Amino acid sequence: MDLLHRGLTYESLGGNGDLSTVIQTIPEPMGLSPTSYGGGEVYLSPDKKQLYVGDFTNSRVYIYEGDGIHWRQLPQVIDNSSGTSFGQSIVMSPDCTKLYIMNNTNVYVYTSTDDDRIHWSEVESISQGGGRIALTSDGNTMYICIDSDVYTYISTTTDGLNWTLDTTTT
Repeated sequence: MDLLHRGLTYESLGGNGDLSTVIQTIPEPMGLSPTSYGGGEVYLSPDKKQLYVGDFTNSRVYIYEGDGIHWRQLPQVIDNSSGTSFGQSIVMSPDCTKLYIMNNTNVYVYTSTDDDRIHWSEVESISQGGGRIALTSDGNTMYICIDSDVYTYISTTTDGLNWTLDTTTT
């Protein structure tokens, strides 16, 4: 399901790209007025239990938990003060144990420190940013698209960590 971010109202995109139904207007991030944060990527976890919302203005990603209709913000906020546009692209490993968040200069790799995926810890960064991230279904190949360039990274371990640049296509 593709989600379209409009303020903090998320709408699903129909098969032809047209807006279909409003999924949910989620609560404002705790302690912020509607004008004090800026939108980034909106990412729904593969198991559809968590929603990750990028905030360019404050270099944060907010985590919401829900059932697809009702969402509540979790207390953990992923902060990053390196660079700008943190949260411009967010993707999660297929097994939901790793979170990849891009800003304008890097991709940051986080692992969950608990089974509920509330607390995340940065374990790696890749010096390639400013675009979009995609993972293969096994989570061991990452594509980073920046303008018309595609950078292919391969995980040198089977756990989706230790990324090495494999090819660049322009």
